[in-house]
Amino acid sequence: MVENGTYYENLVVPKAVKIIGEDKNKTIIDGNELGTCIEITSDNVTIEGFTIRDSALLYPICGVRINSANYCNITGNIFTNNNIPIRLESSTQNYISKNNIFLNAYGIEVVSSSNNIITENNISQNTNSGLHISSSNTNIISNNTITKSTDNAIYVSVSYNTIISGNILTNSPIGITLAFSKDNVIDSNTITNMINQAIFIYSWSDTYNSHNNTILDNLVTNSGTGISLVNTNSSVVSLNTLSNNNGGLFLSASCNNNTIIANIITKNIDRGILLSESTDNLIKNNNVSGNNYGIMLQDAYANNIYHNNFLSNIDQVDITLDDSNSWDDGYPSGGNYWTDYSGVDSDSDGIGDTPYFIDENNQDNYPLMQPFTQETQKKSYLVVRGSNDYIYLRTLNSTDSSWGNWIALPGSTYDTPAAALFNNQVHIVVRGMDEHTLWHGYYNVLTEEFVGWTMLAGSSPSPPVLTSNGTMLCLVVHGMDDLIYYRCYSDGSWGDWQLLPNGATIDSPAAALLGNELHVVVRGTDGFTMWHKIILPEGAVLQEWSWIPGASASPPILSASQNANELYMLVRGADDGIYYTQFEESSWGGWTNLQGLTTRSPCATINGEELHVVVCGSDEVTLWHGKVDLNSKIFLGWIWISGSTPSAPTLTS
Repeated sequence: MVENGTYYENLVVPKAVKIIGEDKNKTIIDGNELGTCIEITSDNVTIEGFTIRDSALLYPICGVRINSANYCNITGNIFTNNNIPIRLESSTQNYISKNNIFLNAYGIEVVSSSNNIITENNISQNTNSGLHISSSNTNIISNNTITKSTDNAIYVSVSYNTIISGNILTNSPIGITLAFSKDNVIDSNTITNMINQAIFIYSWSDTYNSHNNTILDNLVTNSGTGISLVNTNSSVVSLNTLSNNNGGLFLSASCNNNTIIANIITKNIDRGILLSESTDNLIKNNNVSGNNYGIMLQDAYANNIYHNNFLSNIDQVDITLDDSNSWDDGYPSGGNYWTDYSGVDSDSDGIGDTPYFIDENNQDNYPLMQPFTQETQKKSYLVVRGSNDYIYLRTLNSTDSSWGNWIALPGSTYDTPAAALFNNQVHIVVRGMDEHTLWHGYYNVLTEEFVGWTMLAGSSPSPPVLTSNGTMLCLVVHGMDDLIYYRCYSDGSWGDWQLLPNGATIDSPAAALLGNELHVVVRGTDGFTMWHKIILPEGAVLQEWSWIPGASASPPILSASQNANELYMLVRGADDGIYYTQFEESSWGGWTNLQGLTTRSPCATINGEELHVVVCGSDEVTLWHGKVDLNSKIFLGWIWISGSTPSAPTLTS
């Protein structure tokens, strides 16, 4: 413990150590404007509880510089009157949290550094950007408050797989900029009072592009432009609220093949949506209301625009050139809802009898008579082992991707729970704290009561797996002898254990009932290869073990849609990426990579026409939720979920 006082120092920390101040307001490290206050060159260094000030105001002099060092922790400090308060350079797996950073020349800088977490910092009144990331991949920027920067609140350049989530950004020229940066996620941020763009994504070349980004569930108000994409392709903009800005959502300068879905764009002074020199974009399920122009198109063609609600905009549509776009999804799916449509619906099919005319090249052939609404979908349930080994359950409302509160269930477990929804009950099987006994209970989703636990005969050295097709519930386990066993549940009791013939595995199997077929996928005894077998629960073998191309660093998982008769598999790849594939016509298709990384098995469930996925973050505890539209195969990005788990999560619906 460093006692209170002012220390005029320019320290170099060359070895692992924890340096902790007595009181961050009274324990002061002053660089005396001579150089960097603290330079860290060793792994596993902690700096906590100091005021760090007065480094030389020359670039790149720092308050704290982490230089080629990993697993360091900079927490609970005050940084003021520095050139760069915190700079990460060629460093990985560092944790920067709960610092108060104000009145510096710059904010936090991350350069050529990956897999770091910057969270819960208060960054204010800094010249230049509040947080600047360059040439750095797979960093998490979450739950920071950044205000009154004289440049960007957050600026990201030439960086990939960055997650920017849950931040509050106010009173700066620009909120978030992604420059020449692809495969990033911007979600659940609150951005207000930006002079120019709240979210600005751009690139000028295909070599360093800003494609495949996800902008999801952000609240943007009182800014210049809500979201602006420039020369950005194959990105998803979904579930954002853009209100009371000068402009809502702008796509310009060759923004192609983007998906704009389920946004609320309202009361913007100028244009709600602008498409300029952009083509082949999908714009659907948006509420566009109370803007000067609902949607404006300038040299934009071959865009698909349907199932939107254009509500009381002063001008619903403005098209400056004679380009043609599609304004409906055919009959009976329909087009858009227009509050100024004056046609009638004589056959009461919900579609206007006459087109909504825009100009000679554009018309909505099947205007909707009522505002478009998404069908209500049933709920999904997330079950996890908490950091205290207790078992927790949480409900996902798929209609709006909102989560209920965590519910603590009785009992404890050593690792990942198994869970499956059956007869309005979330059935759960866990391994006991002795690491091998199996226990069964269930949570009634109607009465919100838990019943259990009952110890089951049998044991397993790995987490068990539950699956249901709505009429049957099956438990599949890795036996103590490395063989694979299963048993089925009906009429309130479990049947006998059955041996799955001719096979062995080293950890948890994946299992899914699709119709009356039980599909089982395991990792081979080599720990990477994957094998698939299909049986009837009564014992008949429909398909012997078949090799699946690819490999998994953790147990795979299966998710089935009974309505669509579809089966999907998700894995954690050898590179910690998240991949999925579909089983079609007796074979598995190619692998599709979802953005982001995980260190454990993902979990997934199919709800309606969406594949919901929850993973542990690369920090091994945080939880992230994403979903894939199974019609378009578009991934709609990751949203941070409050809570944590030291094991892989489980999701069911």
